[in-house]
This record gives sequence, structure tokens and C-alpha cells, in this order.
Amino acid sequence: MQNGLIEKVGKIAVETFKGSYRLRWTVNSKTQTLTIGKVSKESLKVANAKASQIDLDIMTGNYDETLVKYDARRAAKSIQSPTQDETLLTLWESYKAISKKSVALTTQSEQWSQVDRCLSKIKEPKLFELKSASDLLAELLNHYSVSTIERVLTDINAACNLAVDMEKIEKNPYRKLKRFLPDVITKGGETERTKQSFTDNDLKNILNAFKTNQFQNINSPYSHSYYYPFIQFCTLTGCRPGEAIAITWDDIKVKDDKTWLNINKSYSKGILKTPKTNESRLFPVNDELLRVIESFPKIPNENNLMFPSVRGGYIEQSAFSKRYWRPIVLKLVTNELIERYLPQYNLRHSYITRLIRLGVDVATVGRICGTSPEMIVGHYLSPNDDYIPPNLGLILSL
Repeated sequence: MQNGLIEKVGKIAVETFKGSYRLRWTVNSKTQTLTIGKVSKESLKVANAKASQIDLDIMTGNYDETLVKYDARRAAKSIQSPTQDETLLTLWESYKAISKKSVALTTQSEQWSQVDRCLSKIKEPKLFELKSASDLLAELLNHYSVSTIERVLTDINAACNLAVDMEKIEKNPYRKLKRFLPDVITKGGETERTKQSFTDNDLKNILNAFKTNQFQNINSPYSHSYYYPFIQFCTLTGCRPGEAIAITWDDIKVKDDKTWLNINKSYSKGILKTPKTNESRLFPVNDELLRVIESFPKIPNENNLMFPSVRGGYIEQSAFSKRYWRPIVLKLVTNELIERYLPQYNLRHSYITRLIRLGVDVATVGRICGTSPEMIVGHYLSPNDDYIPPNLGLILSL
């Protein structure tokens, strides 16, 4: 391959030299060169990115004459102090500066502005640290819809991928975050919950995270384990969250040597009301659930609630999700301890799906869970992705 100029990025020449891509430029009457790597599509992409960064730094007065900033291999030889750690904000601003000449103005004014608005909602600087990617996602979910966050993550990933190419960071911590988003679909402007359910292993890890304060912030005044009984109850009954929040110790009924839970109310958004079906139902308590209920602490509170909030009143579902469920479950996903993020409501999907797979008929499941067979099939029953059809024995000969 002949040596020669490929293109110019501002004042920086991108050229081939002895089978590799090389950058060459002159600044302060001194010619500098920087070898990128063997000729390939990937190396050319990195070469153009580094050329853009160097050209921008020269124009803005941020040029590093030692070249350590542009070549990590020189860092070990440098006696200068290490540069400040990169954050999402620094990577995003760098990406915009480098890409503004090649990205359409409509994209900059619409998509980039949307990213800027979303990031401006984050008031805690620590959330911009690269190690806090899952915490940042949890915070964004408190302010924006899933569809908005998906679009924002597209641009954040582009910025971080460029930073990886330029060797500013070793890996992109936001690369897999899209698959951690709640799986929510919209039809006709209405939001529908996904039919996905947690696996048994997922549920065990979620319960353990609450019970052991696995992701407890040492500065938090309230422990995650306080809500372990609440999550345990939802997991073992498939109750809607509002029904579990409203359950009282008086709702435990014993009749004919059998124990039942009288589910006759629900709490949501400050209002105590009848269940979704407007009918009360008796939920049969098996031995396992009875032992669990008997282990719950009886915390004195005005309404005799089985699961009072830390302040003694009803649990506010949105606040609980923001402060406990989302951060804990997202941490489990990013640590690859569970497969996917799902809302707390999907504990109900998981319970119903498990009963169906154990062979309980749909009518019985509907009766104890307070829903119809049609709703179970259409909205709750999760497909078994691991199912392999049985051999039918219809092959006559091979």
C-alpha cells in the first residue's frame, strides 16, 4: 500500500504510512505525528475521531503538546499528573463539539436538546460518574417516559462509543442499559404492562436483595429490609400492589380450620377504595404463606396495616418504586443477577404464570387472583421461552 493523504479533518491530515493510519499536523511551527493502527475500517474511524479532537483542542486552546491526551500509550512515560476522571457530562460535551460538523442541525436542535434537558434534571453530581450508570437510569425513570429515555440513551451511547474509540474510557457503561428499561408498549396512546414474568431465580435474588440490604446506601435513614415482608407477600400471593398495601391484620380469617385473606380494598394515590373488580375475594392461605405471615413483625399503626410505610401510614406506590424497587432491581440487572428489569406489578404476572405452569386451571387461578380467564390469557400469562415441544412419534422412517 502506498503512503499518502486520505483526507483532512480541519488542520489534521489523515494519511497512510507503512500500512497504518497516521495523523500529521503542525502547531506552533512544530510538526507532530500520531500513529493510530493498522489500516482497517475501525482504525480509520478512530483516526477521524482523534483528528477531530486534536483539531478542536487546537482551536479552543486545550491542545496537549505531550500528546498524552490523544495517545494512552504515552501515559506511562508522562510525568504529568493524571487528567481528571471523565464523567457522562464531559463525554457528552466532547461528543457534541466533535460531531457538530457532521450531524444534521435538526438532530442537534431536537435530539441533542432533549438529552441536555434530561441530564439537567439530574441534581446529584455522583450520578454522572460512569460507575453510576444504573443509578442514573433509575433517576431518569422517575422523570421521563420509557420512550424518551430510549431516545436519550441512543445519543448517550453514541457519545460513549466515541470516547471508547478515542481511548478516553475503556468501555461504555451505558451500552446495555436499554434492555434494562421496563418493557412497556403503547397502543392508541394508552400504556400497557408487559406480560413478562420473573424467573424463580430472579425472585430469589430480589427477595435476598431486600432481606440483606444488599444495595443499601450507608447514608440512607431507612433499610431496604423493612420492606422485605411486603415484597415477600406480593411474591407469594400475586396480589395487586394496592391490595397488598391495604391489607390489615383484621383481614386474616379462619373458617373450618382453614385460613383465608379477605381482600376487599385497595390503596392508590391517597385513596382507599374497593378492589379493581369492585368485589372482595377470599384468598386461600397455604402452610408456606401462613408461616411467612406469622413471621412478619406487627408494627403498631393507626390502620392496623400489615405493611405500614416507614412513617406509619399507607405505602405510596410511586414513592416506593422510586426509592426502593427501581434502584434495587436495576442494580440486580446490571450485576447480572436477574435477567431483566420489570415493574413490581409483574410479581403478579409471575405468580399467575407459575400457577398455570404447575397445572392449576385458569378458572381457579382467576378466582383466587381476582381476574377473569380472558385477562389471564391476554394480559398476565407469560410465555415459556425455554419450552421445547415433545417428540410426537409420527416419523415413519428416517
